[in-house]
Amino acid sequence: MNDNHYSQVLLFGIGGAIIASAGVAIWIISSMQYSASSLLPAPLLWLSLFSAAGGFGYLCSRRSSAKIRHQRNQLELMVQKRTAELQDALEALQASCIEIERAHQEWEQAFDTIGDLVFLHDEEGRIKRANKAYITRAGVDYADILNKPYWEIFPKENQCIGGSFNSLDKHQEDEVRLKNGDIYRSKVYLVQNRYEAVNYSLHILTNITERVQLDNKLNLLLQAVEYSNASVVITDIAGKIQFVNRRFEQVTGYTRKEVFGKNPSILKSGETSSDTYKSMWETITAGREWKGEFHNRKKNGNLFWESATITPIMDDREEITGYMAIKEDINHQKLTQEALRRSQKMEALGQLTGGIAHDFNNLLGIIIGNLDFLKRLVRNDEKALNRIETAAKATLRGAALTRQLLSFSSRQGVTREAIDVNRIIREMEGMLARSLNPEVELQTNLDNSLWITDIDPGDLEDALLNLALNAKAAMPKGGKLTITTANIYLDEYYAHFHADIEPGEYIELTVSDTGCGMSREVQEHAFEPFYSTRPKDEGTGLGLSMVYGFVQRAGGHATIQSALGKGTHVHLYLPRSKQTCESAAARSVIDVSTQTGSGNILVVDDERELKELTVEFLKEAGYVVNTAENGRDAMSVLAQHPETDLLFSDVLMPGGMNGYELAVQAQQKYPKLKVLFTSGFTDTTIANEVRQRFSAGILNKPFRKEDLVQRVRQALEQSENA
Repeated sequence: MNDNHYSQVLLFGIGGAIIASAGVAIWIISSMQYSASSLLPAPLLWLSLFSAAGGFGYLCSRRSSAKIRHQRNQLELMVQKRTAELQDALEALQASCIEIERAHQEWEQAFDTIGDLVFLHDEEGRIKRANKAYITRAGVDYADILNKPYWEIFPKENQCIGGSFNSLDKHQEDEVRLKNGDIYRSKVYLVQNRYEAVNYSLHILTNITERVQLDNKLNLLLQAVEYSNASVVITDIAGKIQFVNRRFEQVTGYTRKEVFGKNPSILKSGETSSDTYKSMWETITAGREWKGEFHNRKKNGNLFWESATITPIMDDREEITGYMAIKEDINHQKLTQEALRRSQKMEALGQLTGGIAHDFNNLLGIIIGNLDFLKRLVRNDEKALNRIETAAKATLRGAALTRQLLSFSSRQGVTREAIDVNRIIREMEGMLARSLNPEVELQTNLDNSLWITDIDPGDLEDALLNLALNAKAAMPKGGKLTITTANIYLDEYYAHFHADIEPGEYIELTVSDTGCGMSREVQEHAFEPFYSTRPKDEGTGLGLSMVYGFVQRAGGHATIQSALGKGTHVHLYLPRSKQTCESAAARSVIDVSTQTGSGNILVVDDERELKELTVEFLKEAGYVVNTAENGRDAMSVLAQHPETDLLFSDVLMPGGMNGYELAVQAQQKYPKLKVLFTSGFTDTTIANEVRQRFSAGILNKPFRKEDLVQRVRQALEQSENA
């Protein structure tokens, strides 16, 4: 029975007892009114009342006792439960204390094993805690540092560079440099309570001396790499670029951002053979260093040469993690080598063609001389004269051919004069226009302040005509031919890459056309004799070679700039003359057929037949002639005939003495002796000052009688006037 049900039964019982007692009492009182004399009902009434009251009291006590027992039971249960809870809490608290103690010990151990210098101080800088590393570095006992300002312990004021180490007002990272060279990184962390009030500061000093030294070395290395004169490229193992330095950007034109993550193949031009790349990859993937050259392409499309050394980058396990390429721009060296190679090739061709032309000239001289004699012998036979004239014309054509060969080889004797190139161009403008197709427009752009140059004007005229004819062939459907002059200074940088020129002041003569242009291969051979891209019956291949020879003899330089479909620019650079105005034209035409000369002439030539013809020509002109085979014989003849007026000598002769050396010795001994040279081939090894002294009066072989007599007379008359 539960408490609620029990209470209801109890209440009904008590209520029933009270009602019953009240009923009995009322019945007794009613009875007493009718029999007041009866004494028996009074005690019964009191007994009923007391019984009712006792029952009620008993019932009430029973009710109270049950309730008390129930509450006591509940209280005991609650006490037991609370006791169990307290026991559990006590056990948990004991476990927590053990854990806290263990954690504290671990923290103490960790705190003391930290390699950095760590200490805890209050707001006034007094040390409250420090680890072993700090105590050891300070060199004092733990008890001696507690509650003392840390700047009095370590580092002290006299240990720091720049004064006291007191950073109470600094809650950030800082560097502390000591006088012994040590460097510490100082960091301060604020320790706050639950109310965000600062109680302590955790101070950590980390020795970064080795790290700073390593960083300095690394920065020095990076600076060296960054500002190196060589291009540096670092790639990962897949060949993707991870780093390039400034030199790479300067040489290639690419920025770091543009090449990062890309393959170095972006520089490929197609000019480097696939075997080179194959050899490179086989070498570096095997862990070995590779050296070689690349012909690469810049961002702007220009080609350039690089010498590369590529090395694998290894880790501690000797495994390849990437590759480093150190590349040097050798474009200038390649250009220099190419210029030297071309110069040597042209020099070799010149020696070959010059040697052939020399012998051929002597033969032509003999033929022309004998044909001139035959003409006088058969002057009455018209048919014979015609045949002789035909043979003479063919011989002269052969002579013209040898002159072109000698012009290329720079071995032809020249007559230099101080010339205004602009004047020659203006005088030839009409002839050049007539030599071109009507569809080709001729334009000139001449510098009015153009310097004077020392050249043979005839050579310049031939060069201009040849260049105009070449331009005509390049523009069959019409176009524009432009002749430009300008003053220019070629510096040492330019001369460094062109072996055939010295730095200095030059006249630049440029002949440009808008024709079909030349390929690189054609440009490579354009100045070579007999090289031509035209059909066999349309050219000899000597035009540009003659231009080249003319410029070389003048001490200048020639270049070609061209591309297929973009026309051609031929640049001729002629040295500036020391003269400021042109030389007066001193060539006079003499009628040798009606005038005779007088004087003593010594003819020196090792070619017997040609020498005999020369002697006969001069004797017919009225001169007294002596002969010699070489320089030594000539000096002996001069000793026998000191009255000799003119020395007429070949330039190249056997016997150890050339014509120039003979002239120098002869004039030293006979100061009044006049000199006239003849040659079909000059030696460029002779000193420049000697050649310049006598080269103005050279009579080129082969020559005819009229040319010989005229030049001899001019030499004698100019000397008399002088």
